[in-house]
Amino acid sequence: MRSKGSTILFSTHRMEQVEKLCDAICLVDQGRSVLEGTMRAVKSRYARDRVVVEYDGDASFLTDPSITELREFPGRAEFKLRNGADGQALLASAARHARIFKFEMVEPSLEEIFIRTVGGRTNA
Repeated sequence: MRSKGSTILFSTHRMEQVEKLCDAICLVDQGRSVLEGTMRAVKSRYARDRVVVEYDGDASFLTDPSITELREFPGRAEFKLRNGADGQALLASAARHARIFKFEMVEPSLEEIFIRTVGGRTNA
């Protein structure tokens, strides 16, 4: 139906499904639209402040003060950068300490955007 130009309305609380299936969204909180637009336009309003890094070697770069909300795994870390932090400077620091296989600055998930937008309120 979509390929034939039909508009399909899809209502769900499962944001991961929305990210996979929808071109545009209208986020409703307590009966009012609080965020709308194409998926790309909505996500572009938020900083890429999440980082996924895969490495081998010294993990001391993970003590950098620009890092918050750190989750460590063997050879992998996921964290959030503080507001205004320079991801490129952190990458350079990481490369001085360890062999870096992946350093990805990730856009927030739609779930994170939802929580930021409605302030963590739920009606469930």
